[in-house]
Order: sequence, then C-alpha cells, then structure tokens
Amino acid sequence: GLGAGSAGRHHTAARAVGGGAMGATMSAELLITKPRTSHCWYGLFFDICAKDKPLTIKAISTGCSSGATDVPLKVRVWKCKEGSFVGHEQDEAKWEEVGTEEMVLNTIPFDKYSFDSGNVKYTKIPLGKAVELEAEQRQGFLVHTG
Repeated sequence: GLGAGSAGRHHTAARAVGGGAMGATMSAELLITKPRTSHCWYGLFFDICAKDKPLTIKAISTGCSSGATDVPLKVRVWKCKEGSFVGHEQDEAKWEEVGTEEMVLNTIPFDKYSFDSGNVKYTKIPLGKAVELEAEQRQGFLVHTG
C-alpha cells in the first residue's frame, strides 16, 4: 500500500528544469529538502511549487542514513493526482506511481548541527516520464522505500 513499511532517514532532492518565455531560456536547478532526523516509516511526502515559470521534473534523487547501507531497496516515487500532498497522505486513490527502481541508495552522512548539502552524493530515481508543472502550480510527491 501507499507509504507503508519503510524505514530509515531520507534526504531528497529533485532536479528540475524550467523554461523561460517561449522556452528560450533553460536552466537546471537542484532543489534540496531538509534532512530528516527520524525514521520515515510511511515515506517522505513533499510538495514542489513552480514559481513564475513552468517546470519540468525529470528525476528525483534521494539518499539514506539508516542501516540500509549496501542493501538493495525498492524505491518508488508517487505524485498526487490533485496538487499538494496535504490531506491526501492516506488516500491511495489520490496517487499515481511515476517511478520505481530496485537500487542501493547512497548513504548520506548527517550531523544535525552542521549539514552541508553541497558535498552530498544522492542516488537518482528515474521517472517513467517527466512531470510537467505550470507556473504557480503545486505538486505533491511521495518517495517510499521498502
């Protein structure tokens, strides 16, 4: 089921590409969530919001700081069918799976007093197809390992 049975502390990053007017200007940006400091038993829910330009999400990268080092895990990415994840966390009908891969996640060293995301090597989870956001659109995601 959705968000059931995962363990470990996770850090997630999404690589997004946004287009300017008429798609003439393209740039890549790494969007990084704050590291979790406890177990993510039900997965990691988060929203990505496009600002004033459309946004294309081609992959989501994640890591692990649990005892799952060097252990292959089934990693799944879901997107909410109705925008934000808020209020939809327990309703499986509101979610669509957009990526799945059996993989070993890179271990992310985490010190809650000094975390430097610039030196972290995340593991990329490929999406079946890019997720397109319009300007000002909010999209909920769930990264789940099991």
